[in-house]
Amino acid sequence: MNGSQRVWPTEIRYRFEVRDPTNYIQDWAGEIPMLPEPWPFHEYACHKINCSSANILAGARQVEAGMLKKP
Repeated sequence: MNGSQRVWPTEIRYRFEVRDPTNYIQDWAGEIPMLPEPWPFHEYACHKINCSSANILAGARQVEAGMLKKP
């Protein structure tokens, strides 16, 4: 079963299964409990830190390629 289920008024459990014989020798599954956080929630898609992450990764790729010196 893939999907989420409310298991308590303050908890949602997300379950997933992976069936990919090309990359794995057997099926596997997992679940993640989702609980409320004590701080304000920032939507991932709109948070300004996302731009910084892309720039940091782009810089690291240039260092790996020898285009930049490591700081």
